[in-house]
Amino acid sequence: MAKYEKKPEPGDLIEIFRGLYQHWAIYVGEGYVIHLAPPSEHAHAGANSMMSVLHERARVKKEELYEVVGNNDYCINNLLDNKYKPRPVWMILRDAHSYLGKELPYSVFTSNCEHFVTELRYGKPESRQPEPGDLIEIFRGGYQHWAIYVGDGYVIHLAPPSEYAQAGAYSMMSVLCDKAIVKKEELYEVVGNDEYCINNLLDEEYEPRPIQEILQDAHRLLRKELSYCVIRGNCEHFVTELRYGKAQSRQVRKAVEIGVGVAKNAQYYTKSHRKKNNEVVGNRDYLVSHLMDEKYKLTMTDQTKNKNCFEVAMAPTKYDQKPEPGDLIEIFRGGYQHWAIYVGDGYVIHLAPPSEHAQAGAYSMMSVLCDKATVKKEEIHEIVGNDEYCINNLLDEKYEPRPVREILRDAHSLLGQELPYCVIRGNCEHFVTELRYGKAHSRQVRKAVEVGVGVGVVAALTVGALAAAAAMFGSKDNQKRKQ
Repeated sequence: MAKYEKKPEPGDLIEIFRGLYQHWAIYVGEGYVIHLAPPSEHAHAGANSMMSVLHERARVKKEELYEVVGNNDYCINNLLDNKYKPRPVWMILRDAHSYLGKELPYSVFTSNCEHFVTELRYGKPESRQPEPGDLIEIFRGGYQHWAIYVGDGYVIHLAPPSEYAQAGAYSMMSVLCDKAIVKKEELYEVVGNDEYCINNLLDEEYEPRPIQEILQDAHRLLRKELSYCVIRGNCEHFVTELRYGKAQSRQVRKAVEIGVGVAKNAQYYTKSHRKKNNEVVGNRDYLVSHLMDEKYKLTMTDQTKNKNCFEVAMAPTKYDQKPEPGDLIEIFRGGYQHWAIYVGDGYVIHLAPPSEHAQAGAYSMMSVLCDKATVKKEEIHEIVGNDEYCINNLLDEKYEPRPVREILRDAHSLLGQELPYCVIRGNCEHFVTELRYGKAHSRQVRKAVEVGVGVGVVAALTVGALAAAAAMFGSKDNQKRKQ
């Protein structure tokens, strides 16, 4: 509701929007409110009023509503009327005035301004501040960091080296980490300038564990270095396992679903733009003209002939180059690349999670959720299917390839084995580069991280620009309201 749009009644709760938080007061009539105010809480404090988290005492004051609100917006918000019956107005006003001038204990988490006014109106001190065992979702820009609230303003969270409040978009580099430390820190330090909310996201699906067990297990893990994987063992998995006994991450699954959707759209676009000859020509005359034969090579595969269409491609293309044993084969699956190593006689060896096969299409991206994959030897045409591929010994300029004999020996020694799989640190590209060079690398992972960091930076700058614009126009709007 817009500022001053509705006139409050005595006993109404007033929610004032200070930017990064809300201040609360109770209306007592004739334009006045009573509120619990720590030293840093006043209308013109701006972001500095957040220093109230450091105070242990606050004073009960009676002031005019417009003085407390200042240039901020406010609304009447009797937020618990559906849960509790409000006390009689005369009783609310009597108790509110009895506190005037008193200095009371203050804690932003257990006895803040919202607790003060809800106790006056309902006889129950409640706040939308977190309770022990609550999950805290922190919005870092391109992703969400998660922590679990353990009381007294502290949270426990799984933090890789690049995860801290000031890291900004670069905290996305945590996807490359394989270790993280369990830390206990004050909530406001972990949040920094970011937004956060209480999000017990699986309460409807699972029953939360007893609070005592949650806190006991969380503190038992303090300062321990745990295995970290952004796909299967990230900060969200950590806190959901503590609260529910089930390690889950909805942001990972959502990201995979988006990736699958993008890949499916890309495949549809490619197919929809590849038309039969008679669909393009219609009833008009046409002439076959090999005008570019000297520059480009014409390839007509059996599949192309069956579809009655022409395909002109720049060499080298699919099937143009014959790989040599030990060569790395890059296969373009749409939204990502699958990798194999050529071992001769038309065969390749590759690391294949269950969802990885030529006919899987965009759904092969579900491999990011797998933690095991099998080493297989298959014919190259079966692995490639209808996709494009190329020979790409991508690190030959950086590392000297191992002897072909050793590459083939080690590749065959792994056949049939089920190996740990992680799309970030142990995928099909890591597998083949380690065989060829003795170094496990994945350039597509690093490139994806760099793109993600770039998107995060752009998002942060965009949000900053919008915030500045909002502040500018907001101040003009406030001036108009005063006039």
